[in-house]
Amino acid sequence: MSGSIEWCGDGVHWVFPDFVGTESLIALLNDFYGKPDFDRVRYQIRDCRFTKTTSVSVEGVQKIAAFDLAAARSNPKMRVAILIPEGEDCEAYASLYDAELYRSDWKFAVFKDFEAAKAWCEGGTLAA
Repeated sequence: MSGSIEWCGDGVHWVFPDFVGTESLIALLNDFYGKPDFDRVRYQIRDCRFTKTTSVSVEGVQKIAAFDLAAARSNPKMRVAILIPEGEDCEAYASLYDAELYRSDWKFAVFKDFEAAKAWCEGGTLAA
């Protein structure tokens, strides 16, 4: 999986144009969470609007959430916005991910519009 990352002040905007799978996403997050700059990050926008295919199962969502839960120990204040394509419905996966993060202070929301996701990440209200 390829992906690009753009720094936006105290946040990051990930763009995933290709295949998104559990293990490849965890590998990218692992690399990012290991960087010294990770401690100053306050939000992530994970942009999957242009992704051609995805391969994330219930078990995959649980693995990603467990990985993020571990990262929350070193950086407890984080908002994570997932951008999904128009017409996609991932409400069940989003609810599962959110439930898995209940032991952290991380906030999570799903959006279809970049500007709404960025506004929420920067401290606005939930307006998906």
